Amino acid sequence: MDNDSELKDSYTVAVAAVLTEAKEASKKSLSDLVAETDLSRATIVRVLAGTRDITANYLNQLSRAFGISAGDVLDEAERRDSGK
Repeated sequence: MDNDSELKDSYTVAVAAVLTEAKEASKKSLSDLVAETDLSRATIVRVLAGTRDITANYLNQLSRAFGISAGDVLDEAERRDSGK
């Protein structure tokens, strides 16, 4: 794995962690998220697990469903990723 892939992967995992915490705080189920977004259950599971790169569309839809801003998610993920 090259250095760029490692950086991308760690950032993807950091974004996933922030979104997962937001999901837990919102107490929303996967079914709730599927109903509130245009995303499939499989996509949501992979994004939250950090195994799928997150697009701006995914980030915006999930952030909106959790009642937080996409910018706040990215800022927190950057803070976590840079502090490792």
